[in-house]
Amino acid sequence: MKVPVLLAAGGAAWEAEALEVIDHASSHLVLLKRCMDLPDLLASATAGSASVAVIGASVVGLDAETVRALKRDGVSVVVVHADHDHERGTLVGVDHLVPSNALD
Repeated sequence: MKVPVLLAAGGAAWEAEALEVIDHASSHLVLLKRCMDLPDLLASATAGSASVAVIGASVVGLDAETVRALKRDGVSVVVVHADHDHERGTLVGVDHLVPSNALD
């Protein structure tokens, strides 16, 4: 069974690589939706179909309340960060922090 994923990268340079990782034939992931922004992601999460949200640390509006809302909807939160974003991602209480150079 594949894990359903929402992606909100905010146009980050790593987005194309993330899409490849998710769509790879041997991946245990399936992309439900590529969200345009956090409101789009939050609305999609309320449908109850997603298990994981992959969010760029630099996406506008990412904060602790966003993470809490996703978790209330049963969605685990993975934040992808560049080195300079790492501290910010740590502060919002996400489930996993992933460096943008280690998406696989």
